[in-house]
Amino acid sequence: MSFQASAIVLADSTFTPAHWFSKGEPQRLTTFQLTYPRMVHGELLTHRAFSRNASSSRAIPVKALSAFAEQELVYPIRWGVNQPGMQASLLNLSEEDQKEAHAVWQYMAETCLEGVRRLGELGLHKQWANRPLEWFSNIRVVLTTTQAGLDHFMGLRDSLQAQPEIQDLAQAMRSALSTSVPRELEP
Repeated sequence: MSFQASAIVLADSTFTPAHWFSKGEPQRLTTFQLTYPRMVHGELLTHRAFSRNASSSRAIPVKALSAFAEQELVYPIRWGVNQPGMQASLLNLSEEDQKEAHAVWQYMAETCLEGVRRLGELGLHKQWANRPLEWFSNIRVVLTTTQAGLDHFMGLRDSLQAQPEIQDLAQAMRSALSTSVPRELEP
């Protein structure tokens, strides 16, 4: 089973700037609390319109990160067939091969988790001991962006061409935003 990304709107506001270049159009600024697979964090970082702060595997004690990762081991959302290019085929592996792929992934995650715990027991600093878990765990991020930044992100990431895990994040953000009512602020 794969983990589903989550998004919560922490703050949401609009204001109408008085500057001549804004054309008097309302501007929206939204802050989210996000949880998603660490394996796609680099994809989120490519969006320069985002201001963000993320949890760090260097800051979390080995025991705490291990326990957290064990509770929410990350698996691919789907097991797409390999093909040339950056996207997996829309076809998935056969049911039998999916079961084997899941078992291999789980074995790698559990072996990694065991190794991380052992490195922690040896006294290795968390900046090294925790790193291998990043592939199999989630990251927590606080992200702020404008409506224009969000529209650009959604156009690229809420798409069949996006990796399913970041598409899942984009959909969680869209869902959280759909129920948020921005507070109107003075410029």
